[in-house]
Amino acid sequence: MEKSQQAIVLTRTYDAPISKVWKALTEIEQMRQWYFPMLADFKPEIGFTTEFEAGPEGKPYLHRWIVTEVIENKKIAYKWLYPAIEGDSTLSFEIESVERGTKLTLTHSGLESFQANGDPNFEPGSFNGGWTHFIQAFADYIE
Repeated sequence: MEKSQQAIVLTRTYDAPISKVWKALTEIEQMRQWYFPMLADFKPEIGFTTEFEAGPEGKPYLHRWIVTEVIENKKIAYKWLYPAIEGDSTLSFEIESVERGTKLTLTHSGLESFQANGDPNFEPGSFNGGWTHFIQAFADYIE
């Protein structure tokens, strides 16, 4: 794991073929199983936008994703925004076939743009904890 002011980067190898990993990252029914069960819709298409509420118990935040890059079986990226909170970040999942399965690299950049609001839920440590949870949830789902 690497952390800097600008990004959180987490990498993990899964014992699963790249096509299975790609589908779990991009197909709504699968995303609901390991990621956000409240997702109303998702399409791996540039420009696709979705919104949903999620957050710590008793304090949900409206999330907005706007898909910015799609390279099938390689990469998906989207803007990760909170309409009520100043800030602009980007999340990407990059995958590649390796000898033992599929290597996934998650990068969430632009986190410093949320820090001006003073909410501890937007500190890098909070994001890191969330992504560590999701990387494990993905493993539990995919393997």
